[in-house]
Amino acid sequence: MSRLNDYFRSRIKTIREDRGLRQKDVGEAIGVVQAQVSNLEAGRSVANLDQVELFARYFDVQIGE
Repeated sequence: MSRLNDYFRSRIKTIREDRGLRQKDVGEAIGVVQAQVSNLEAGRSVANLDQVELFARYFDVQIGE
């Protein structure tokens, strides 16, 4: 697994937890199922650029943050 993917998955989990959100909440907001959020956070799947942009917009962060 790439370092970039490791960074992404840890950041989305940290941001989600810091904001008191469930995986289901995030998934519903960006149009994916809870299992996809879980798989991304756990490193069982890799986000594509479109998904990265969806998470960034939802969390109101820049992709480089």
